[in-house]
Amino acid sequence: MSNKTFASVRLFNHLLVILQLLACISLIAIRVAFADYFSVEEVLGIGGLPMRAVLIITAFLNLIIPFFGACVIDSKLRLYMRIFLVYDSLTILINGLSLLYVYGMFMNIFEREFSKLITQNQGNRMYIENTYSCSDTSEVTCIQMFTDHLKNVQKYYIAVVGVIFGLNLVMWVLVRIALSLDLKGKRVRVPKIKKQKVGFSTGSLRNKRLVPVGNSPPESIAEQP
Repeated sequence: MSNKTFASVRLFNHLLVILQLLACISLIAIRVAFADYFSVEEVLGIGGLPMRAVLIITAFLNLIIPFFGACVIDSKLRLYMRIFLVYDSLTILINGLSLLYVYGMFMNIFEREFSKLITQNQGNRMYIENTYSCSDTSEVTCIQMFTDHLKNVQKYYIAVVGVIFGLNLVMWVLVRIALSLDLKGKRVRVPKIKKQKVGFSTGSLRNKRLVPVGNSPPESIAEQP
């Protein structure tokens, strides 16, 4: 029964690995799709923990999980499984904290930092207004434009990381199940092979060349030239 359970757990784990890779690729795609927002965030130098840093940290941590988890169950090594459980637990915790940060705190931080940096640095203000055709007198102000961009980034980030959070949690459960199974199985005894020498040794050949005294040839034969 444990072998069938282990086979099912391993198959399901491989499916989760594929889904996690796709989710991590989607997380990286957010950076590409909203390049304008991340470019402005980098130019202004948003203080604290900016969205680009949150995205890089979560993408890096979660990208390790599929490669780590792909062989953790197949290895059947309990120490390897325990190390994975510790790392996966930390990743789940960080994902949860990042979701709370992006959902509940970062919007206020961005609006405050954006307004302050635009006001204090005229060079940044001119760069953003000229590059993205926005100003305080336009129909859509610069802060409104990038707040809308941030809302989209926030929405997709929460969706993708929420999926990754669930996948990591399910993989943690699978590895925990595999750890509880009896994976030793029956030991196969190696049959003993009897050693048998082939041919003659030097001593046996020397003994065969000696003729016993009682079996010596007749004198007539021995005296023949």
